[in-house]
Amino acid sequence: RLVLLFPVALSVPLLPAISEIYAEGSRDYTRTRLSGLIRITALVGLPLTLVMALAAAPIIGLLYGADYLGAAPLVFVLSIAAFIDTIGTIGESTLLGTGRTLHILGLTAMQAAFIGAGTLVLVNAFGLLGAAFKKLDGALSQIAHHSNQRGLARLKRHDTGCPTGHAADG
Repeated sequence: RLVLLFPVALSVPLLPAISEIYAEGSRDYTRTRLSGLIRITALVGLPLTLVMALAAAPIIGLLYGADYLGAAPLVFVLSIAAFIDTIGTIGESTLLGTGRTLHILGLTAMQAAFIGAGTLVLVNAFGLLGAAFKKLDGALSQIAHHSNQRGLARLKRHDTGCPTGHAADG
């Protein structure tokens, strides 16, 4: 649970901050701020992820004893998934902050089907480690989707400058 806490905790202050950045700034200003936010998150999150992932066995041994050392591969995979999920949280908060709630609804529906099918296959094949790999796969697919969408790459506004979240043509 501790491994997955950071992405959730990060999302609470992100949404109002991203909404404010989007409402007050130009498209270039918004891009610059979001890019900086992703870099800062990566600079803070990556060392924590590496420590948690690479030192999973000693941490588990210290906290829970040798009986639970078998969970170290699970913690390793979940640590990486949590880092990727943290970056994905910025993408999702960007979509929310720019008014693209229907886009998130579609993304969530697509991911639910993808996660359900993938979980059936991976959990049946690999047990708990399969569930961790599915979490990692879900986080990677979210990042891939966000990097392909206008929500992060091409923030646009109507001519009035109103941050409606709808992409304007041209």
